[in-house]
Amino acid sequence: MFTKKPKNQVMQEHISKNYLCKSIIKYILAVAIFLFLILVIYIHISPTVSPSLGTTRLNIETYLAGNNQPTHPSVYTFDTSWNGYKYWMAYSPYPNGNGEEENPCIAVSNDLYYWETPGTLANPIADNEETGCDELKDPHILYRKDLDRIEVWYLGRLSQRLGGSEDDHLLLLRKYSFDGVTWSDYEIMTEIDYLSPSIIWDGEKYQMWAIGYDLYGTSGTISYQESKDGYNWTNKTLCSINGENTGISIWHGSVTEYNGTYYMCFIDNKGKQKIFCCTSYDGIQFYNAQSIIENNKFWRNLYRPFLWYDGNQYICIYGVVNAANEWYITMSKGTSLDCLIGINHADLSKMYPLTDSTTNTHSMMYYLKAMYHAVRNYLRIELMLLALIEIILMRIRPKLYTSNKYFFICQILNIFISVYWIVIKMQLSKIFNLIAAIFAILIINISMSALLSWAKLCHSR
Repeated sequence: MFTKKPKNQVMQEHISKNYLCKSIIKYILAVAIFLFLILVIYIHISPTVSPSLGTTRLNIETYLAGNNQPTHPSVYTFDTSWNGYKYWMAYSPYPNGNGEEENPCIAVSNDLYYWETPGTLANPIADNEETGCDELKDPHILYRKDLDRIEVWYLGRLSQRLGGSEDDHLLLLRKYSFDGVTWSDYEIMTEIDYLSPSIIWDGEKYQMWAIGYDLYGTSGTISYQESKDGYNWTNKTLCSINGENTGISIWHGSVTEYNGTYYMCFIDNKGKQKIFCCTSYDGIQFYNAQSIIENNKFWRNLYRPFLWYDGNQYICIYGVVNAANEWYITMSKGTSLDCLIGINHADLSKMYPLTDSTTNTHSMMYYLKAMYHAVRNYLRIELMLLALIEIILMRIRPKLYTSNKYFFICQILNIFISVYWIVIKMQLSKIFNLIAAIFAILIINISMSALLSWAKLCHSR
């Protein structure tokens, strides 16, 4: 025989069940809002691709099998070929921004699309272990016609284990080869407090341009030096762009020369979304800076460009970074700097086949995964302690179980504290992260609300 429950108890259970049902409905609404916001973001930030931009990578196999992420290219072009190839590239792998693997490497091609490692060469041609540096970077290739050899110049930072520090000047290093396969021992040429050096042998002397960096107090400047032997350099001269030689918004770049005209190609340092080119007749005063490649957020940002003219067209090979922090090299070319055309997926059939693939950072699935991980990052489970404290207070004062006012105050207090803890304390700036944080706040507060409703329901029984 069943005992009939008191009317007040039945009503209280009914109210508690309603609170629980409302919490579930709030969860469903939150998910619907979340998916809608993702769709809005996806439509809003899907980039309008400029024809000048390369939208696929050049397939270059690095020594890190299955993780082919080369960057910082420079190319020397021979009139016909040298040891079997017309184009010789120096680059360095930078898988997901791992500087320990940023060792100088060589790739060769006869058509700019199919790049391979020459002969029996085993990349890299230099590594940080042989030099005592904790990282090598920024390789640049040139050709000494008088010696019939190619040279790769690169930077190295002395390992902190060997007495170096983060703010030490960089070492400028060199290796050379007469066939592109067998390389000399490394040479320490000089110290430098600039990045991304471009070095040309003009038949009598080395010319070097390098770009300033804030860590070394040279940000916003471009230096120029000369040397007969590569060891003893003249004092630095500051180059100018459109009359300005300080405060220049410039990131990595390079300088090349063709028929007496110097071309400086560089990335703007503000958004790293454009590649600019300017020209000079003396290699020091550059003018007519113009945008030649625009990214429009297709890639996360652009990286070191290398531009040259081979007699009938301009070719620009440059680094790109996608939203998954994968680093690649792509290419644009054309008969005029005003109408460069970037490579695309249709060009993949001309390239060396690779086994790894790039992450499609423009797919809806990528955005959903990115939002999921962002929400997980902002979910602060410790905030659930607020609900436990509120339940303990209800057990201490049972009258609070039936107080709608108490329940309302708890919800307002929970929202205020979670917003402060997540949004204000973490100082979110990007809209994507802000939306993820808001959704995390919704999940936490709906969960706390459901926990309070469950406590009320258990008490009513």
